[in-house]
Amino acid sequence: MGGVNGNPDPTRLCIAGTNPSHHPISAGWRSGGGGVQGRVLAQHRPLQFAQAAGRQMLKQKSGSIINIASIFGHRVAKNASSYCASKAAVLHLTRALSLELARHDIRVNALSPGLFDTEMTHHMFGDHGFAESMVGRTPCRRAGEFSDLDGALLLLASDASRFMNGSVIVVDGGILNGSL
Repeated sequence: MGGVNGNPDPTRLCIAGTNPSHHPISAGWRSGGGGVQGRVLAQHRPLQFAQAAGRQMLKQKSGSIINIASIFGHRVAKNASSYCASKAAVLHLTRALSLELARHDIRVNALSPGLFDTEMTHHMFGDHGFAESMVGRTPCRRAGEFSDLDGALLLLASDASRFMNGSVIVVDGGILNGSL
């Protein structure tokens, strides 16, 4: 996919997610040592966001769309029904779009992060019961840091994943191996 200094070309990459209970937000990620630097946009309408990016990628004759789901798209949690349902929908949207866009050399994959301290989850870290409970069930015994997403994002954005389409990479410290 080209790019500068080994990083993906931002004009050929779309990263979309959803957060049904908040206004559109953005969460930055930054890494030292030449890793990913940029912003992830979380949208209310990942389908429309992916369609807009897809139109641009059709003109370019290739591209990579990375949808941001969540571990809660794979498993459910009490008092989070709309969030879990929206993230499960993002996973199915990823698979459906991957079938529709593959013939145009546009890959659609997803990333499912676990617990990260973001704008949306920051209040949970103040509620020590929830955050401590999640961290306690995470085999790595910590919340994720944005740099933990670098490898998966770079893989999905680069030509190294040119045969991955409709795939989901879970970056959760191992929590899905147990119970939420």
